Amino acid sequence: MIAIMFDLFEPLFADAVAREFAAGDLLFRAGDPVVSMILLRARQAELVRHTGHGLKMILQRAGPGHILAEASAWSDSYHCDAVVPEPRLAALLPRTVFLWRD
Repeated sequence: MIAIMFDLFEPLFADAVAREFAAGDLLFRAGDPVVSMILLRARQAELVRHTGHGLKMILQRAGPGHILAEASAWSDSYHCDAVVPEPRLAALLPRTVFLWRD
């Protein structure tokens, strides 16, 4: 997500459910249905894919204020894993709320 978008999306998450994740937790896995959009409140998360050879490719390191895999809002399932290397706080917003329009 580009920096100019952060201020646009932050108000959507004002009433979102806060959740703490422990180091090593998966926020979602490739193939999981997209149910929630996740805004990081503290620290980092990594978007990861694994190759057929077992190599781990880090697609993105997202930090505070980033929405993880925001393009997934328009997909039925995630295309990568999201893992947290250390404890962090995130806000979860239902996908339907994220996509709702007046």
